[in-house]
Amino acid sequence: MLGFGPCFHPLTVPIREGHFKQWARLAKGDTSPENLENLLKGFHAVLDAPAAIAATQLFEAYPNAKYILVRPLFLSFTRA
Repeated sequence: MLGFGPCFHPLTVPIREGHFKQWARLAKGDTSPENLENLLKGFHAVLDAPAAIAATQLFEAYPNAKYILVRPLFLSFTRA
């Protein structure tokens, strides 16, 4: 998708053993190298939720990574 595949997608969470618990720990601030390594093992990119809820932790853990911020279209409709 981004040219950095394989890419982690939210649909990956239910099919990978332990991913839900790992993302929950990350959202609560567990940015330990072990948790991040286990969570993103085998992936070169990550997108959408649940990564969005832990964006700050991912920025801190991977400061040299490339990030793309996308503002959802529906936000523009809520302001009208």
